[in-house]
Amino acid sequence: MKTKIRIIFTYIICHLISYFVVSIPYYQFVMKKYYVGEGAIFQRFLITESNPLLWAEAMRLFFPIQIINAFLFSILLVHTLDWLKKQSIPSILFFVFWSKGIISGLLAISPAPGNLEGVLFFIPDVSLKIHTLVALEMFMQALLVSLMFVIVNLKLWKTTNEN
Repeated sequence: MKTKIRIIFTYIICHLISYFVVSIPYYQFVMKKYYVGEGAIFQRFLITESNPLLWAEAMRLFFPIQIINAFLFSILLVHTLDWLKKQSIPSILFFVFWSKGIISGLLAISPAPGNLEGVLFFIPDVSLKIHTLVALEMFMQALLVSLMFVIVNLKLWKTTNEN
C-alpha cells in the first residue's frame, strides 16, 4: 500500500512540475498569439485571458483540476505496477510516455487541438501548424513527466529489477 501511495503522490508532483516547466513557458513564448489578441483562434472556443471573469474562475480551478488529472492517470500506474516492476527502466519510461503523450494526448477521443480527432474535425482555421505546435507541447510535457517519474522512483525499479 505504501508503494502505491508513493506512486500516486510522485506522479501528481511530477505532473504539476512538468506543467509549470513546459506548458507555462510554451504558452507565453509559442502559443499565446493563438489564445489572445487580434485573430486569436482559440478565444473563439476556449476560455482565455481575453475574458478576465472566466479566466479568473479557470485559474481558481487550475490546481484542483490538474491534481485530479494526475491522480486519475496515476491509477493506471498503480494498476500496472506489478507489471512495471518487471520491466527495464527504458520500458517503464516508454510505457509512461506512450500512455500520457500518445494515448491520452494524440489519440484522445474528443476532438481537441493537437490530437488526431482535432485534425479531422476542427474548423480549417485551426491549421495543421497549430495542431502540430499543441502536439509538440503535449509530447514535451509527457516526456518530462515520464523522465521525472521514472527517476524519482528509480530505487523502486532498481530494487525490483535486481531481484
